[in-house]
Amino acid sequence: MGQSLHGRSIVNGHLVHTPAFLKAVEARLGVWPNPEAIPILREWHVEYVLVSGTSQEEFQAVLSGIRALAGLCHVGSFDEGFMLFTETHGFRVLQPGEDCGQPQLPFGRGRG
Repeated sequence: MGQSLHGRSIVNGHLVHTPAFLKAVEARLGVWPNPEAIPILREWHVEYVLVSGTSQEEFQAVLSGIRALAGLCHVGSFDEGFMLFTETHGFRVLQPGEDCGQPQLPFGRGRG
């Protein structure tokens, strides 16, 4: 799938009509954090995962789990979101054996 604004491939978390290839992996991609999602993201050549959230305690617990997930590197957070969300967090998908190193934001400035 592609985003019309920038023309880059995207994987969207919620769609009105789910394509068959997403239905096949819905159980592994649909719940976060889930270590089974990392190999799928790598296979699809996903480079970054953006997670929108709130300051609510329930989301902060989920965010802690995502940050602890092997295979993702937190690259930054932004105090802005869409609709009900108040913050956005960016994670780089690491390849097997790759170290997070010094996180770099490829898409703007945020807080680490």
